[in-house]
Amino acid sequence: MTLKMFKFVVGFMAISITLSFLYINNFNLPKHLLVGKIANSSVLAEACDMIEAGKKILGGNIPMTPLKDITCQQYLTQNHYITKPLSKEEAEFPLAYVMVIHKDLDTFQRLFRAVYMPQNVYCVHVDEKARAEFKDAVEQLLSCFPNAFLASKMESVVYAGISRLQADLNCLQDLIDSEVPWKYTINTCGQDFPLKTNREIIQHLKGFKGKNITPGVLPPPHIIRRTKYRHLEQRYSLFSFMLWTWIRKTPPPHNLTIYFGSTYVALTREFVNFVLRDQRALDLLEWSRDTYSPDEHFWVTLNRIPEYNPIVENLRNKEKSNALKSTFSETTCHEYVAQSHYITETLSEEEAGFPLAYVMTIHKDFGTFERLFRAIYMPQNVYCVHVDKKATDTFKGSVKQLLSCFPNAFLASKMEPVVYGGISRLQADLNCMKDLVASEVPWKYILNTCGQDFPLKTNREIVQYLKGFKGKNITPGVLPPAHAVGRTKYVHHELLNQKNSYVIKTTKLKTLPPHNMTVYFGTAYVALTREFANFVLHDPLALDLMSWSTDTYSPDEHFWVTLNRIPGVPGSMPNASWAGDLRAVKWLDMEDKHGGCHGHYVHDICIYGNGDLKWLINSSSLFANKFELTAYPLTVECLELRLRERTLNQSEIAIQPSWHF
Repeated sequence: MTLKMFKFVVGFMAISITLSFLYINNFNLPKHLLVGKIANSSVLAEACDMIEAGKKILGGNIPMTPLKDITCQQYLTQNHYITKPLSKEEAEFPLAYVMVIHKDLDTFQRLFRAVYMPQNVYCVHVDEKARAEFKDAVEQLLSCFPNAFLASKMESVVYAGISRLQADLNCLQDLIDSEVPWKYTINTCGQDFPLKTNREIIQHLKGFKGKNITPGVLPPPHIIRRTKYRHLEQRYSLFSFMLWTWIRKTPPPHNLTIYFGSTYVALTREFVNFVLRDQRALDLLEWSRDTYSPDEHFWVTLNRIPEYNPIVENLRNKEKSNALKSTFSETTCHEYVAQSHYITETLSEEEAGFPLAYVMTIHKDFGTFERLFRAIYMPQNVYCVHVDKKATDTFKGSVKQLLSCFPNAFLASKMEPVVYGGISRLQADLNCMKDLVASEVPWKYILNTCGQDFPLKTNREIVQYLKGFKGKNITPGVLPPAHAVGRTKYVHHELLNQKNSYVIKTTKLKTLPPHNMTVYFGTAYVALTREFANFVLHDPLALDLMSWSTDTYSPDEHFWVTLNRIPGVPGSMPNASWAGDLRAVKWLDMEDKHGGCHGHYVHDICIYGNGDLKWLINSSSLFANKFELTAYPLTVECLELRLRERTLNQSEIAIQPSWHF
């Protein structure tokens, strides 16, 4: 029998069976979302006790009413949803759920209600083949929850095909983009149901201490053919299935050993980033496309790869040996400055007449900060460093010790416990700005940086670029795009805990901006004149906007640009749009423009790898973001070497031997 004839016979039989089944059962999905009503919980409890005891009971379905007749608030109340975190332990350990479903709305509702907690986040993937009524009902349900959403991309799922794994991956991509700082993600299907409470699940996961849970072993004999031969998804209008061929597959990529295990896993956020970005994971996914039930080997195979990479480890050890010793026990400040090749004299008259002020907001990775500080340091400039109040004492001590060697660098007079996306991030900048305005150094512009920035231009090139703006502030930004409107439309709160912190979005609408201001959306990184800094710190317009912004999301992305669009403000540019090339950033959703990230993504921003060097060197931006010295040391080292060579070539004075690397 030929392959074509075999597919025809299988298809004909499947159509006959499907039509018969549909005719017998006369399936009809409800047109509206249904609400389960438990009129008497004590009666339900009694019935449950009888079932557990093995007794038979008589009864029908729980009566249902359509959601179209009630509001979301009524739906949540009548269905007994929990709307507040029940313990500090749960609040500090949010979970992410992937829920892949295709039918049985009532079963899904019960599962969703059982796992729902307001501190968690939920991505629901509905099979693309599902009935329109079912899709609409699920979407209607999720619209009642700010922390639950449909997957941004739906798959037409074939049982045991690659599409089932891809459905999980689509949701994982969406969950990584979520603002919720979840610790583990758990995948489920519409016919699952929890046996443990949210708190019990958390306690179980905590016991694994940041390890992924992917049960599995080497494949038993009856499983080997799943990855030995090619399997193809077959889709027809009424049914779909996997077709097994006799064509042998190529060996797995990267000499990976294939394991066999459970489809259902619990994964850390770090592992999910690895799965979505690392070349080994991407290549394994591609190789798995024509295997049978790839979700039963994909997770467990990746989770069996040892973390240790000897090449990276050697580079990391090299960096550790070169890093500043936190105790300074073996060297004086003079020796440290000389041995670390700091430039100690102003290199040109142009730079001497145009000093700069830097705000540096940092919280970790001393080695990366040290490289950044050395790269931008010039004796005519002034530097204020804000260290996150939550940073370790060792890190704080090392930074303080380094700055003590430089008369024009100091710690901020007031430190904030910084929350990503919160008002505290903006306040950290303002604290340093206040200190810098009080400085005796006659700086012309202030630039703000974070610990993962690195300059792409020399100090002289930065000065020349800023001079071109002739006393105008550089705050790139536009009117808020649709995805950013919610940041200032709804009230957001910083949640600060000992182990983690994040911003939570509420459904409460904010008041209108003060002084009838038009709120803009732009970059958090800016270049501001001294006159504008004084305006920000003292003018009622700025002070009122600051007060209004305290409960918005990522206020540093609207604060600077909004003030700089007001006519009459010192150095303002009311019609500037995105003018100002301050930062080179590779955003995940702009890969078609920048060619992709050769490191990995965090919060949709590329952590640059070695393959990004050419792009960075050719960039016209003043700085680039983000770098991690421990992950990709050569990227930083090569950039720093190129920058130092160019800096010394531009010098108008004699070069000291210690300035060369």
